[in-house]
Amino acid sequence: MKKKLIIFSLVLGLLLTASIALAKNNGNKGNNGKKNKAVTQTVKKIDNGNFLNHFKLLPVEDVDNQFIYDYDYENADVMIKYKSIMNNFKGIVKASGLKPGFTYQVKLVGTPACAGGNDATNELIGYAGRWYSAGENKDDAYYQANELKPLAERECIHGYLPFDYFTTDEFGKIQTNVVSDISYHVLQCSNPPGLYNVDTNQAPFWGEELNCTEPKLCMASNVYPQIERPEFTELSAGIYEDIQIVLTEESFHQYACGTWATVLSNDINFEIKTETGNQNENQNGHRVSEHVDLFEKDSSDWSIVDPGAWGKLNYSEQDAGFGFVFNGHKLKAETEYTLISYKEDWPGCGSVELGTAFSNKGGNVHIAGDMDYVLNDYPYGFSGDYEGVSGAKIWLVPTVELGTDNCFVNGWNPDEYLFEDELIYTTPYEYLNHLNLFEKDSSDWSIVVDGANGLLSYDEYFLFEGKGLVDGVDYTLISYKEDWPGCDSVELGTGIAEVDGTVEISGMMDYLLNDYPYGFSGDYEGISGAKIWLVPTVELGTDNCFVNGWNPDEYLFEDELIYETPNNYTLLNLVAKDSNWNILVDGAYGKFHYRENTDFLFEGVDLVDGVDYTLLSYQEDWPGIGSKVLGTETTDANGYMQIKSELENLIMNTYTSGEYVGQTGAKIWLVPSSKIITVNGFVTNFGWTPLEFLFETELILE
Repeated sequence: MKKKLIIFSLVLGLLLTASIALAKNNGNKGNNGKKNKAVTQTVKKIDNGNFLNHFKLLPVEDVDNQFIYDYDYENADVMIKYKSIMNNFKGIVKASGLKPGFTYQVKLVGTPACAGGNDATNELIGYAGRWYSAGENKDDAYYQANELKPLAERECIHGYLPFDYFTTDEFGKIQTNVVSDISYHVLQCSNPPGLYNVDTNQAPFWGEELNCTEPKLCMASNVYPQIERPEFTELSAGIYEDIQIVLTEESFHQYACGTWATVLSNDINFEIKTETGNQNENQNGHRVSEHVDLFEKDSSDWSIVDPGAWGKLNYSEQDAGFGFVFNGHKLKAETEYTLISYKEDWPGCGSVELGTAFSNKGGNVHIAGDMDYVLNDYPYGFSGDYEGVSGAKIWLVPTVELGTDNCFVNGWNPDEYLFEDELIYTTPYEYLNHLNLFEKDSSDWSIVVDGANGLLSYDEYFLFEGKGLVDGVDYTLISYKEDWPGCDSVELGTGIAEVDGTVEISGMMDYLLNDYPYGFSGDYEGISGAKIWLVPTVELGTDNCFVNGWNPDEYLFEDELIYETPNNYTLLNLVAKDSNWNILVDGAYGKFHYRENTDFLFEGVDLVDGVDYTLLSYQEDWPGIGSKVLGTETTDANGYMQIKSELENLIMNTYTSGEYVGQTGAKIWLVPSSKIITVNGFVTNFGWTPLEFLFETELILE
C-alpha cells in the first residue's frame, strides 16, 4: 500500500533542445556546443543479412544537462544486435549499468555532407522523423527552403528519428526489442497516474549532487509517445550509412532537472529492402498520442503467445477529435483484417469498425483512420479480465468473421484474433489522482457487486461522482477521523442525489491523517493515511460526529487510504554481501521498519524461495551465542517473506574497533534457520555461511 503522490506536467509544442550527438570531428557542434567522443568501433559492411551484427554503445563526451544527476556512462554496458539487411530496422538491446528506473529514447541520427556524411541517408532519416540545426528543431519546409539556397549560405541540418524507448529496472538493466515502426516527437507520462516523486535518500540518488530539488520519474507502464508523423510505419528502402544510433535520457519536460541529454552513441550501417517503404511528407502540428498493444493469445490460458502475432495501435487526441494508426505483424499473409472496438456481449453485435486492410506477403498490415470506440461496463464480480472499470476493447479479426452490424458469424475462433493488453478508458483528465468508493457488505466487508459506488478525482481541488445512491437523499463527503463516532471529521462537501441515483460534489481538497500501527485490528496497519467516506448528511451532528449510530450499509467507503505514509517507523536496510564484504547490487535485500521498543515489520526480497529464515538481534562476539530471535518465516515462490512482531530489548553491543568503532547499538541479521540452533528464543549454535545472510547497513543505536 505504498503510494507516491504524483505530479504531471503536460507541455505541447515543445522544442526538443536535447544534446543530440550530431557533430562529427569537423567541428560542427550540437546543442551543448561540444564535440562527440570519437568513435573507433567498426560496424560490419553490408552483407547478405543472414547474421547478426552486434556492438556496444559508447559514452558521449562532455554531456551537459543530464537528467536529475550526472552519471559516468563509462559504467554502462549497452549492446545492440541487428541484421545488416532488413525490411525495417529491428534490433535487440541488452543493457546494464544505466540509471535505474530511467526512461531512454532510442534514435537514429543522420549526418549530412556538410558534417562529413552524406545527404541521401540524412534525408531518409529526416523525412521519417525530424530536423535539427543550430540548437533548434526545424520542419520539412525549412529544410527544403534551405536546400534551395546557394551552397555557401546553407545551414548544416541533421535528420534524426526517435523511434522507440524503454525504461530500466531498479538495477539499471533492460533487455528489449526496438523497431522503427513509429516516428515519435517526444515522450510523455500518462495521467493518471503521472510522474512520481523519487526518494532522494535512497539509491541511486543518495550521495549524488542533484540538479533539482524535487525530481520525478515515470513508471514503465505509464510512458507513451507523442507522435511526430502518424503515417510513418517503416523506414524507406535504401542503404543507411554515415548515421548513428543513440540513447537520450527522457526528462519529461522537467527543465530544472535536465534537458534530453544524449549520453550513448555509436555508428551503424544497414540496408532496408521493403515493398512498402515510403518517404514521408511534411507534417505540420503535433498530436498527443497514446497507445495500446494487441497480442495473439493462447485460448487455453489467455497467456500471450511468444513469439506470436502482435500489433500496436497509436491514437492521437486533439480538440476536434482524434485519429489512429495501427500496425500489425506476423499475421496470415494476404488476408483481409478488420480492426474493431468490441461491444459486449458475445457475439459482439454493434462493435465499431475502425478500418479494414489486407496483410502483405510478410504478414504485416497497416490501418489508419478516425478513432472511434464503444465503452463496456465491467462491474465488480465480472467474470472476465476486467472488473470495476468501464472501457473499450480493441481487437483485430479476419474480416470474414464479421457479418451484419459487425456480429461475429463464424463462431468463436480466438486463436485467429489479436486482443488488447489493456482497456482504452476515459477518466476526468484534469485531476491527477483517483480513489474509488464502494458500498460494502457489513457482514464481511466485501464490495457489494452492482452496489452504489463513486469516483473521487482530486489534486488541489476535487470532483466526486457517485452513482447507485438513493434519490433525493442529501449526502456529505468526509475525511473520517478515528475513533468512532468520528468527531472532527473533515467535511469536503455535500450534494443531493438525482432521480437516477447520481450525485456530484466538488470543491477544495482537504483531509486528515489517521495513524494505523502494526497490529491494528482494522483494514490498515503500519501506515498513516486518510479515509474518505460518503454518508447521508442526517447521520452527522455537531463537529461531524455520527449521531444516529453505526449504519454502514448506507455509506460508501474508500478502497484504499489516500496520502498514506509510513507510520512513524524508522527504516533499516539489510543487504547481501560478497566475499570481499561489498554489497551485492543485484543481491537479495530486506527492509526492517521499526519503532523502538514497540513493534517492527521486516520484508525480505529476492531470497531463495521455499527457505525458512530467522531474523536475529546479533550478540557479539562470534559465534553469536545468545543472539535473540525476532521471528521466523518461509519465503514464497518469489523469494519474498514478511515478519512482524513486537520489538523490545534488542541486544546492544559496544564496539571499540571496526566499522562501528565508538558506537553502541544493535546488529540485525537474517539467516537461514538451518544455520542456527535456538533454545527459548536465543541462539546456542551458529554456522558461518555469510553469502546466505543479510546484514544491517548501520546499527540501531542505543
